[in-house]
Amino acid sequence: MKVLMTLPDKRVRGGPPSHLYLLYDELGRQGIDVHSFIYGGRVHDESLFTKIVSRLSDLFKLIVMIIKVRPDMVQFNSSFDKRAIVRDIFFVPVARLLGQRVITKFHGSDQALLNNAGRFWRILIWIIIRGSNVICLLSGEEKENFIQKFPKDCFVVVKNALDFDRYEAKIDFRKEHGIPEDVPLLLFIARFIESKGLNEVIEAMKIILKDRDIHTVFAGDGPVKEKYEKMSLDYGLKDKVTFTGYIPEDDTVNAYISSDMLVFPTYHEEGMPMVVFHSMASGLPVITTRMRATADWMKDGEHCLFIPPRDPGKLADAIMKLLNDTELATRMSKNEKELAKKFDKRIVAGEFISMYKALKSGKCSIDTQY
Repeated sequence: MKVLMTLPDKRVRGGPPSHLYLLYDELGRQGIDVHSFIYGGRVHDESLFTKIVSRLSDLFKLIVMIIKVRPDMVQFNSSFDKRAIVRDIFFVPVARLLGQRVITKFHGSDQALLNNAGRFWRILIWIIIRGSNVICLLSGEEKENFIQKFPKDCFVVVKNALDFDRYEAKIDFRKEHGIPEDVPLLLFIARFIESKGLNEVIEAMKIILKDRDIHTVFAGDGPVKEKYEKMSLDYGLKDKVTFTGYIPEDDTVNAYISSDMLVFPTYHEEGMPMVVFHSMASGLPVITTRMRATADWMKDGEHCLFIPPRDPGKLADAIMKLLNDTELATRMSKNEKELAKKFDKRIVAGEFISMYKALKSGKCSIDTQY
């Protein structure tokens, strides 16, 4: 079987390059004749002119590659937001016009756009959905939302891949950043935007530090980074926080292994937040909100502690619960590692191969079993 897979440039920040290249390589190891095609942004901060020229060039190259390779199907790895829709409105129809079966995998989805789009955006969305033989989503919630809008189309819940060979620290993260060994270390790692919950983490720290010494690492970058650096200084937390800036994906394992818990009170429209699943594979206890893939896979008190969004008080309570109950933290760590095995790259690649075979025979693949 021959598959043409679109991939993001490895220089682009975020989780997709790491897990998509894992899937690509593993598909090849399992006998799929898989060909890569780089599309989308090449660097983190492209200019508008560069974007337009680059996407037009990509479209031409895609046409040439489909004619040359003659794959059985094309898999677009995209996301459901306005920027990706504007790009894919050209790529998906062109692939279909060239006689291809099309799989479109959304790495996250803007449900407000799906539910409240104006006529112009509804037309573009309709063209992409109807132009794809299969739409892959990362959670049951997203699937149900899409089915309500497009009941006759094929939507499949899939997983992102993990590589268990990578979960071993290469450096002493605490020593590198001057963090004492004897203080509990909380980890927040994400793109720094409001909806990831930075405010709640800092407010929770202010509460906890009245009774307990802790240190929090804020790993990442983004438009609100300076705001929360200043907020932590205003709260007198200078010696209790470390802002590392952006850490390359392959190096984040050092932070996971060296920390005592992940605090991730996101209310962003996550699909499958990779920080949570990297934490699971590392055996790092997780405190997060009950959203999408985390709600599908994780059980409260067994794999994580779920908290409501925008509630620093509840976040502080959950942090104190884990700090005071080492037996609970140990049990959660063990359960997480066991659950994470379901995301092993070999298993995930096998599930995609089953989907490819189903599509080639004209069927809509069954979902991943939770």
